[in-house]
Amino acid sequence: MYHNTGSKHDKLIFWGVPASAWSGKVRAYLIKSGADYEEHFPVEPRFAEKLLPLIGYFVVPALELTDGTLLQDSTETIRVLESMGQPRSLVPPCPIVGSLAWLLNFFGSDGFFKPGMHYRWSFPEANADFIKEAFLQGTSDALPMADRRAQVADLMSYFGGYCERIGIYQESIPAIESSFMAVLDILNRHLGRYPYLLGGLPSVADCGFMVKFYAHLSRDPYPASILKTKAHNVFRWTERMMEHEPIDGAFYASEPAYFKADALPDTLLELLRYLSSDYGPELKATLDLFDAWVAPQSGSSGKPEYPEGGNGTHPVIGDITYELCGKKVKRQAMVDTVFQYQEAIGFMRQLSSSERRSYDTLLKSAGWGWITSHVPARRIAYNHYSYVLA
Repeated sequence: MYHNTGSKHDKLIFWGVPASAWSGKVRAYLIKSGADYEEHFPVEPRFAEKLLPLIGYFVVPALELTDGTLLQDSTETIRVLESMGQPRSLVPPCPIVGSLAWLLNFFGSDGFFKPGMHYRWSFPEANADFIKEAFLQGTSDALPMADRRAQVADLMSYFGGYCERIGIYQESIPAIESSFMAVLDILNRHLGRYPYLLGGLPSVADCGFMVKFYAHLSRDPYPASILKTKAHNVFRWTERMMEHEPIDGAFYASEPAYFKADALPDTLLELLRYLSSDYGPELKATLDLFDAWVAPQSGSSGKPEYPEGGNGTHPVIGDITYELCGKKVKRQAMVDTVFQYQEAIGFMRQLSSSERRSYDTLLKSAGWGWITSHVPARRIAYNHYSYVLA
């Protein structure tokens, strides 16, 4: 499933950069779980010389285990680290709340792709200089600076043009911004009462939300100003997730425990309902397209032919149209969304019959009734850093 760098280490070696979305997810897990690790940037020549050929394309984060095993997918990385037993598990011990944590990990990882990219790339007058310098940390310092800056310019041009492909364009931007301000209000009220999404301790749910809320929304100048002025509790939470201690001094009276399954606060239920209304249609359209796309390949296995991006992190399976805040939005659908969904609902299927009934009731009350029975038509495996049909 994974390659090995052939190098042994005393600590985990985490390859990432502060400006990388999914690096924020894995870094938050490493910090909050108390893992023994070192962070390295791709600026070191070893990344291009050793890791890049093994993965097959440039991507961060990546994690080398002490035996040299090279992990890349953020969710699988966290699952492997949990199985290794870190000083602190970030999965709530209650099966129902634990399943909810993994589901929120998925929602956070995938559901805020558009606002994260919009607020980074639609405001170059505020963000461009900051991003240029941040992206340099992803280029090898074995190259001349002129070449490194040329690489950064190419990356910025690519990502700026990528926005329309994922549904960010003039007609959709008002809906994206309206939806984002709505969730900021919910999160700001919730995180004003509780230090973390699932109560008094950090969980994998918080790590998933860090994908866009840290690197893009709390660090890039333009969206950071929004968080600081309109959602201070959310901004403080992004800082808190980068601090090693699980307890925040402002919440000294908060019990260091997760919510009980039968006593979830109204603000968390409100967040789930928001996700159902504003992210649910996009997810359902992606899953339906995947089922239709994969049907002709029912007798095949291995790596399929993707319309685009088959050798990267976001292989495209086609276009979808869905509604957001009363507006029709068109975007490319990606197979990694289906893979991450598949992994998230897998935890739900490990519940006992009585736990499953309680969990189903919870999700149905929040508008997610369909998710309890929707299984993708084919299972996807992540093999040697590519999505393949199992």
